[in-house]
Order: sequence, then C-alpha cells, then structure tokens
Amino acid sequence: MAVPGGRRQKTDRRDAELIARLLRAGELTGIQIPDPVDESIRDLARARSDAVDEQTRAKQRLKSFLLRSGYRYKGSANWSEKHRRYLRGLSLPLPAHKAVLEEYLRSLDRSGASTRPCRRSWPCGVSSWWPPRCWWPRPATSGASSIRAT
Repeated sequence: MAVPGGRRQKTDRRDAELIARLLRAGELTGIQIPDPVDESIRDLARARSDAVDEQTRAKQRLKSFLLRSGYRYKGSANWSEKHRRYLRGLSLPLPAHKAVLEEYLRSLDRSGASTRPCRRSWPCGVSSWWPPRCWWPRPATSGASSIRAT
C-alpha cells in the first residue's frame, strides 16, 4: 500500500485508517476469491500449459539435434504422422547418435502422453464450470473445442 511521506512507522491503526479512507473514496475495487471449483480449473489449465511447454521443448531439442547432425526434413508439415515416420525411420551412423535419437523420441512420446490426460479431463471439467474467464485458450487450442463465451 502506498503510504504518504512522513509516515514511516507502520501500525495496524494507521493501516485501518488508510483502508477506511480509500474505501470511502471508492478507490478500492472488489475481488473474487476463487472457490475450489475455480481453483481446480485453474490448476487444470496450468497443468495443460506445463505439458504443452514440455512437449514444445522436447520437439525443439530433437529438431536441434537433427540439424546439428545434418538431417533436414524435406516434407511439408513438421510433426505430422509422416514426419514422425521419417524420424523413426532415421538410421544414424554412430551408436551414440542412435541412442540420443531414441532418447529424444521417447521424451517426445512421454511429453505427448502427458498432454492427453489434460485433454481428456478438459471438456468435462470446463462444462461444469460456469463463469467464462478471459484467460481460457482460444478455440484453435487442442482440446478446447467445447469452450464458448456466453
């Protein structure tokens, strides 16, 4: 809270007086304390965001490794089923590179699997939650097709 100059000592009484003055002046705005349902939906959104971020990092690590190794995908769409077949069909000459590729592919599979539970629980969790919020993902986001503003 901003305190006027000359009032360096902080006491409960001075804080209460300041809050009362701000309230009378109409300078305080109300807040909504999230209930358990709101908080659970926010936790679900955070978990999905974390899983998507992890999947993005796994893709970036794999792609960087392949570019460092001199492999470039000539297809049109990265991360499509055709692209994944290409990745799984790569045969690298060095055993260490093969191990790295396998580990990156496993990491990518794990990160993709971690977004699935969020995707499955997203529509049922959201449909029982009434208040639309501005922080919801856009409809283009995977798994958010049942979210609509009212």
